[in-house]
Amino acid sequence: RKEQHSMILQGCCDDTMMFTHVVIGYPGRMHDARVFVSSGVEEILERLPEDMHVLGDSAYPLRSYLMSPFRDNGHLSPLQVRYNLRHSKARAVIGRAFGHLKAKFRRLQYLDMSRMDLILKVVGSACFLHNFVINNTDGDECDEEEAVQDEEESGSQEEEASSADVAASAKRVRIANDL
Repeated sequence: RKEQHSMILQGCCDDTMMFTHVVIGYPGRMHDARVFVSSGVEEILERLPEDMHVLGDSAYPLRSYLMSPFRDNGHLSPLQVRYNLRHSKARAVIGRAFGHLKAKFRRLQYLDMSRMDLILKVVGSACFLHNFVINNTDGDECDEEEAVQDEEESGSQEEEASSADVAASAKRVRIANDL
């Protein structure tokens, strides 16, 4: 019996579902936050201006350039609940982007290949073609029903109390107050 292996495709996209950055090839058992740190994308995001950031789910650490939701310990304030709802709605675009990618390229669900270098090229090419389709069509080529995907939360990332984390927490509260 063949063992099935998985690999992580970590991606960032814009509001049109175009992938702006993808990381392919880490083992599927690796935690999202570890992939994030290991991939080099963190160094890119650290150079963002203070008023810019990307959104990540609760698996990712809160940073000034990476806004994650408030941890729901059952005692969230109405402000935090509202922030988390808006955050989730805005972050849903990446789930739709991955859903569209899987709907367009169904074979990605199971690649019967043994050469990792070719697997990486196939997955990367699918991401490129996904962007190509978005750039060269008027509207959505996928059925919304096929494209809907509920991204699993990979577990909450424990936040450390460093000065960077304090600044990131303050930024998140400012954003929540502005909503």
